[in-house]
Amino acid sequence: MDSDRPSWAGRPDRLMLGFRSLFPVLTLPLSIIAVGTLGEVEAEEPEHVMVYDEPGRFAAWPANGGLWSWDGGQELVVTFEVGWFRDKPDHEDGHARDERSCDDYLARSLDGGLTWEWSRYSQFGGGGEYETLKEPMPFGAEGFAFKSQGERF
Repeated sequence: MDSDRPSWAGRPDRLMLGFRSLFPVLTLPLSIIAVGTLGEVEAEEPEHVMVYDEPGRFAAWPANGGLWSWDGGQELVVTFEVGWFRDKPDHEDGHARDERSCDDYLARSLDGGLTWEWSRYSQFGGGGEYETLKEPMPFGAEGFAFKSQGERF
């Protein structure tokens, strides 16, 4: 092999590997320079608000129920479960609630999440009498919402 030629000469696969290994080294400084020229971006401090708080109760799992927003985020609806709080010793695993079943709650804000109203909402699953639909459900209608979770509705 010719000592004046680079080791990757005549081997495009080695050239590509060389470029790939240098790519982060070349692009990172350029990225830092580019971001530095954008200037300071001020982040807004989030405002934390209480959606639900009732003495002796345990509330959790809003991610399981869902969060919806309308009107550019001014109207918000979130569902969550509410049970009864039970202070557990450190050696016990699980959530800090007693064994009674939880109820489904819905909270609604009309001011972008600054204030909330909440209430328990009824479930249609788990028993009771069912009625046959008189007309199809309007899934495509504006404002229509439907929640289904496991065996519960």
